[in-house]
Amino acid sequence: MTSSRYLSLLPFLIGFVPSVIHAETDYNYLGKTGYALWDCAAFASLSETEAKHFEELFAKGHEMLHAYVSAGRDGKLTKENTSEVPIGISWYFVGGPSADFSMGYMWAQFSQHAYDETFQEDLEANFDQKKELQAATAANEYRKKNCTLLLGL
Repeated sequence: MTSSRYLSLLPFLIGFVPSVIHAETDYNYLGKTGYALWDCAAFASLSETEAKHFEELFAKGHEMLHAYVSAGRDGKLTKENTSEVPIGISWYFVGGPSADFSMGYMWAQFSQHAYDETFQEDLEANFDQKKELQAATAANEYRKKNCTLLLGL
């Protein structure tokens, strides 16, 4: 057979070669976006004005971070595919019996961080006044972080 005959068979042969398209998961995106969503959800949970966005931010963040944590438990995370992920994720990432356990710990850390950033323990005021100030501070943090940009992702 001449080379032109082989070339004419090429499209036919390629049609029978099974091909698998494998889209690689972007763990940097999952980690960065999940972190931002839960960071915003934690501040929204403390704010009276932004509390209406808490569930959406939490649910979307949970979905992304669960995929991220599961990938970590499966050994799929590397320095290369997580180089853009905030360092806070590694501080909050713990092992345990399940991904849900890790997620619970992670949410507790996000929540505690937001609380610590917004509650002024040393302020000379009664508890109700401190809680009002905390809600206002949390709303301000929510706005400073541009959290509304994450809604509708």
